[in-house]
Amino acid sequence: MIITISISQQHLLDLERISNECYPTEACALLEGTFKTINGSSDVVDDSNDEQADVLAIIRMRNADDSIYSFRIDSNELINAYQEISSRNKEVVGIFHSHSSRAYPSLTDKKYMELNPVVWLIYSTLSHSFAAFILEDKVVQISLETSAIQYQP
Repeated sequence: MIITISISQQHLLDLERISNECYPTEACALLEGTFKTINGSSDVVDDSNDEQADVLAIIRMRNADDSIYSFRIDSNELINAYQEISSRNKEVVGIFHSHSSRAYPSLTDKKYMELNPVVWLIYSTLSHSFAAFILEDKVVQISLETSAIQYQP
């Protein structure tokens, strides 16, 4: 289970800037990176190992809904982004979007979290704060750690 997302302070500043540029419309982006086991033995096949998502790059996406209440990424744009990320031998470790309310998944977000079992990073333009979540049996807030990782795709 993913229990932590690690992202650079610069990437957080970039996501905040993107959110402010899009405001009041919800901003969205894909978080490119890698997953790593942070406890347990990598020699043992064990589904209970905890993982960390390391964000190495941000792929800004356009909100096709152009809405203050929701976001949607055009399927062709999404496919192209996944192919680009895969070509660099990286993965989509998270989905980012902004809310003009608190940084917590909406009912619509929860539905899409089932289809996209990665970290959901949300920025509140109301409180100017970030929070990260995954969906297990329920929405679980995970640890958000800032790192010095800086990657140029």
